[in-house]
Amino acid sequence: MMKAPRHHSKSGFSLVELSLAIGIIAFALIPIMALIPLGLNAASEAIEQTSIAQIVRQIRGDLEKLDFETLPGYIAAEQRFTREGEPASSDDEAVYRVTLTAASGSYPGASANIEQQLQRVIVQIRHTKHAAVLYRTSISVINQGSQ
Repeated sequence: MMKAPRHHSKSGFSLVELSLAIGIIAFALIPIMALIPLGLNAASEAIEQTSIAQIVRQIRGDLEKLDFETLPGYIAAEQRFTREGEPASSDDEAVYRVTLTAASGSYPGASANIEQQLQRVIVQIRHTKHAAVLYRTSISVINQGSQ
């Protein structure tokens, strides 16, 4: 009796094909992996900008509520804020330091008693670990008591 010839089918991939596929995938992933630190830096900067905007809004709101008599005391105190831009309850959770400075300014075309009606406050925001100023702006405060 004759035996039927056996046909061996080759299924699967050879080692060369697998090595080539892994090499192509690795070559494609290297540029993608290089973009991850850039994305993390951009996210960190966006968080910082959002926090600074929140801090400035908080300070502006506080300044609008204060009387001119209590303004110097508020300006003299250094304030600390968390990473989220909220006031820090302790120095350990503080990420940002805010210093306020009263600035005398001239206002062209304004009346002579403008300094009794308007106060300019310089806001400087720093990291608690660095001395460099991250953000600086000025806010003009109107004397609400003498309307």
